This record gives sequence, structure tokens and C-alpha cells, in this order.
Amino acid sequence: TFRRDTHISKDPLIPSDQNDVIVGIDFGRSPSAVFCQQLHTGRWIIFHEIIGKDMGAIRFAEILKREISRHKWDNMTFKFIGDPAGNQMAQVSEHTPFMMLRAAGISAYPAPTNDISIRVEAVESVINRMADGLPCLTVSPTCTSLISGFLGGGEGRKVMLGPKTPTSPTTVERVSNPFARLKQRNSRLGRQRAI
Repeated sequence: TFRRDTHISKDPLIPSDQNDVIVGIDFGRSPSAVFCQQLHTGRWIIFHEIIGKDMGAIRFAEILKREISRHKWDNMTFKFIGDPAGNQMAQVSEHTPFMMLRAAGISAYPAPTNDISIRVEAVESVINRMADGLPCLTVSPTCTSLISGFLGGGEGRKVMLGPKTPTSPTTVERVSNPFARLKQRNSRLGRQRAI
């Protein structure tokens, strides 16, 4: 269960240049992104968010690039993971959101699944774990929209993350993209080790 006193950092989180930055993207006319890192201890930090209003993927890609440059993160390694629905073409265009991001210089890939139960489980598995006495998920206090979603303040239909943590589907999508990708990678590693 997501708890304010456990999962929200007291101070803004600063990314490490020693770890890849994983950006989970949700598409639509109100696109959003969360910037995460998995630390060497196995813990995850979510240190930044971008929330778009009334824009498509092309404009959102430019905002993503500007934010990366503005924070001087240009020399860091980024992996962009988006909602699998971003592979669908719009009725008025032959291009998908993933194609539009690539055209703007952002190589983004779809999360492994759009199954909400798997995505919720991916997020819960990180929220409910501890490593070295610390939570496996820490969110920067600057990520106000994401925190609001975790604490039940998100708009739209509610989805349960654990027994008492309602959140909006958009919060699940943004956060679950990197965690679902991690879960897929870990299951592949497990299969390789078993062979």
C-alpha cells in the first residue's frame, strides 16, 4: 500500500548519472511521463513527472526533450517505455504515437502488456517491498500529480493498488510501464539462469 510517510521523499530526488533513466509514457490528448531509476540496491526512485494538456505526441516529444535539456540530463542514458496503445493509428493519421516520438528523436518502446491486472501487480510488487530497511519505491515530493494519483486524488474511474490505495488508471499506466518492463526483463533473466 502506498503511504505518504513511507514512499514520499522528504526532499526532491536527484537522479544518478550512474544509472539509466527509465521514462514511462502515457499517450492521449493529456500525455504524461514519469522519470524513474532503479538504483544498484534494487530500489526505485521516481524523481520527475511531466503532465501535458491538450496536445499530441509530437508536441509532447518536444516538451520531453526540453525538460531533459533544462535539467541538464542530456548526458544520461534514457529508455523510453510507453503505453502499448501507442502503437494504434489515429483515425486522422497514418502515424502512431510511437512513430511520432521516433520522428522527434525519441526511441520509445511499448510496455510488454496492457493487461491492467499485470500492470497493477508490477507496481504493487515494488510498493510493498523493502530493501535494506528502506522502501523499494521512493517518489520525489515534486511529483505532485503522481502522488495525488497514488493517494486517490486522480480523476476518473478508480483502480485499487493494494487493499486501500485507490488511484486513477493513468497513474497505473505511467508507473507500471517501467515496472512491467523490469518484470519482463527479470523473468527473462530467470528463464536464462534456469537453462
